[in-house]
Amino acid sequence: MRTTQERRIELDFLRGIAILLACGWHFNGRDTGVVVIDLLQMPGRALGWAGVDLFFVLSGFLVGGLVLGEYHKTGTFKPRRFLVRRAFKIWPVLYLYIALLVITGRYAPGQVVPQTLFHVQNYFLTPLNHLWSLAVEEHFYLTFAVLFLALARSASRRIELLPYFLAGLMVLAPLLRILGVLAGVEPHTLQIQTQFRIDALACGVMLAYLKVFRASAFNTLAVRKTALGIASIAGVAALLALRGDPVLIATAGYSIAYLTGAAFLLFVDRLPIVVNRNRAARAIAWIGTYSYAMYVFQFVFFRAAESVWKRFSPDAIPALLDIAIRYVGALTVAIVVTKLLERPMLALRDRLVPATKSVQPEVQASA
Repeated sequence: MRTTQERRIELDFLRGIAILLACGWHFNGRDTGVVVIDLLQMPGRALGWAGVDLFFVLSGFLVGGLVLGEYHKTGTFKPRRFLVRRAFKIWPVLYLYIALLVITGRYAPGQVVPQTLFHVQNYFLTPLNHLWSLAVEEHFYLTFAVLFLALARSASRRIELLPYFLAGLMVLAPLLRILGVLAGVEPHTLQIQTQFRIDALACGVMLAYLKVFRASAFNTLAVRKTALGIASIAGVAALLALRGDPVLIATAGYSIAYLTGAAFLLFVDRLPIVVNRNRAARAIAWIGTYSYAMYVFQFVFFRAAESVWKRFSPDAIPALLDIAIRYVGALTVAIVVTKLLERPMLALRDRLVPATKSVQPEVQASA
């Protein structure tokens, strides 16, 4: 049986970029006075919010690839197994985090437990603002499982209709965002609620569909590295131009962000500098292997360090030490949680609910 340790470095590299952007959005608020450090903080400070959109595209590509690859090889799709395997991936780390916050008295159970337990924290808000994206993913994949099952079990097995449904979602979500802006919906609501954000996940699944069922078309896109690189740079430039305007971010920005993420995913696919394990690429990919736990637990170490610091000094933590504690602490906690909980639970999952052997190992390892 394939293990969860068989991975493609390109995918972990993308995870690493996404988690560094997401954490940078939360961490990079202070100048340190060290030129190199402050320059490294700039991408996360300016565009860190788009790390979630890259995560969404990558997630749709991986999870969609799992489902579509299984169906392509076996002609079957078992939604119960899919959802159970998904639960083994998401729940242990997430619910450990929630349990620790409640046990330590950080939050009362009613503030965080029911919302997160039922994955509705993006509608019934909690103090844990960063967990909204997990709810969007779970809503999307539950819907996707039902839709794909209906297509797979229809009399004519019209799987070829799936791209049309996905394209419809990619049109519907930005349309809803525009209507939301016109109706005066608060920007944070447009950012976090599922109906407004499912287009990025749908785009990822669309790429997976191309790779599984239209491999020549996928490869034709993926080999155009110059065009994809230009598209990625142009997307970043457009997002920088929209910076600071919540209306433009909500209407055009989220679409530009995930389309840029899709272009970057195709650009990185089989990119020699990444595949050949350049040192920088290898370091980012290594961080990417801990991205899920790092995303969930990103604030834990800093909050603990901050409370200890306040006991000894009334002043704020010095900026350079502050940024070091945030990143090193988040990564350290993520490594511990990943090795002691996430990977053992994935190994247990593979024993109890094994993946289809014909599915690509890198997809099994990542979903």
